[in-house]
Amino acid sequence: REVRLEELAVQYADFALWQRQWLAGEVLERQLRYWREQLTGAPVLKLVTDRPWTPQARRAARRFFALDQELSGKVSGLARHYGATLFMVLLAAFKTILYRYNGQDDICVGTPIAGRNSSLTQPLIGFFVNTLVMRTSLADNPSFLELLGRVKETCLDAYVNSEVPFEKLVAELQPERDLSRPPLFRTWFALQNAPSTSFELAGIKLSQMRTEIATAKVDLALVITEKDRIGGAMIYNADLFDPETVDEFLRRYVALLAEVVDDCMKRILEIPLDAGANVSLLVGSHSHTPAVPEDDFAF
Repeated sequence: REVRLEELAVQYADFALWQRQWLAGEVLERQLRYWREQLTGAPVLKLVTDRPWTPQARRAARRFFALDQELSGKVSGLARHYGATLFMVLLAAFKTILYRYNGQDDICVGTPIAGRNSSLTQPLIGFFVNTLVMRTSLADNPSFLELLGRVKETCLDAYVNSEVPFEKLVAELQPERDLSRPPLFRTWFALQNAPSTSFELAGIKLSQMRTEIATAKVDLALVITEKDRIGGAMIYNADLFDPETVDEFLRRYVALLAEVVDDCMKRILEIPLDAGANVSLLVGSHSHTPAVPEDDFAF
């Protein structure tokens, strides 16, 4: 039969040509200047681990978690009330826990950005994703609300300068390299909130299959999804961390969220992290349970 699909306004090759033409000269230099100022001298996070790091330590594992609907709603409400996004609130909480665990108050976290800034690129098949490095100072024991303001400012500035490809940024900054670890950051944070769509074929039932992850690209990667509630997984280097350590990290992460939605003026070193006992939380190695549908936490 005749294919009756709408003609695309542009193709991926058009985007590639546009990127080469636009991301040059003063535009490129302006964005590179921002990243040089932002990341020059940035320290690499030294995580406290259960076992010492070695170049061969790359085995991946993951632990799942979920907030209940009430807490999920409060976290989203906190973001709206203070003019932030859910991503910013969850990233600020992640950085707070990293600070509390490791005592380092200058933290860089890698994060993906979709890169589809034009409506013309929305229907295209192609790779647009870029990696951004979010550097935030947690010095002076700020309140969580003040930290959220710092994270918000960092995110907005990074989005304005998000077109520089990560590999070009690394070549420009020339950080100390180690082929067994990524440059500039050791932890990763992502919020997967793209709308889900169903795909149906006549007479065929489709279901999503979770693939196993064999190699840890970073030491800790917190990947969160947002549907009717907030949940996700910590993908971690199992040669460095025990599953019990990761479970405790996730419980304290949720406990912190439960505290700041009630009082975001608490200073980050004074927020109790043992309040998770009265928070409805699932932590485990599998997501296939009635409480956490498998397809809710795909990444």
